[in-house]
Amino acid sequence: MDVRLVNTTTAEIMSVAEGEGEKRFGGAAYKDINFQQSFDAGLAQEALRPAVEQVVERLAAQAGELASLAPPPGMANVVGARDGMANVVGARDANVYIDRGQNYDIRVGQRFAVHRVVDEITDAYGNVLDRVTERVGTVEVTRVLSQSSVCRIVEGDAQEGDTVQEER
Repeated sequence: MDVRLVNTTTAEIMSVAEGEGEKRFGGAAYKDINFQQSFDAGLAQEALRPAVEQVVERLAAQAGELASLAPPPGMANVVGARDGMANVVGARDANVYIDRGQNYDIRVGQRFAVHRVVDEITDAYGNVLDRVTERVGTVEVTRVLSQSSVCRIVEGDAQEGDTVQEER
C-alpha cells in the first residue's frame, strides 16, 4: 500500500508512507475437480490490516514535521475554501461568522475584504470555467474562537457563501 499526503493548494507531495501485508490464497486440482479458493473479504482484510497499520505508524512518526507547516499568510487553507479564500459561514443580526480562528492565528481587529460570486462561466457540459467576483464589503474580527471568528460589518455587505481575504 502506497500513501501520499498532497497539499491541495500547491499539489506538493508533503509525505509518503508504505505498508505491506500478505495473504496467500490456496488451491488444488485433482483430475477434473478444482478446489481453488475464491475471493473472501475476511482474508483480504488479513492482508490489508498490517499494511494499514504500517502506514499509520509511519505517518504518525512524521506528525511533528507536518504540524509545523503553516498556511500561506492571509490565505485560508480550509475545507470548503475557494481560490484560497476563507468562507463566510453564517450571518445573524449584526454578526458575520468566518471559518478561521485561532487555528489560523486570527486576531481581534483584523479586517477582511468580502467577495461575492456574481457570475459563473460554464462550458457546454456545465463545468465551471471561471467565477466572476466583486468586492462587496469589509468585515472586522470582534471575537476569535478555536476554528472560527465572529466579525462585524464595517462597510458594504456580507452573507453566507461569500468569501473573505485579509486586507493588506
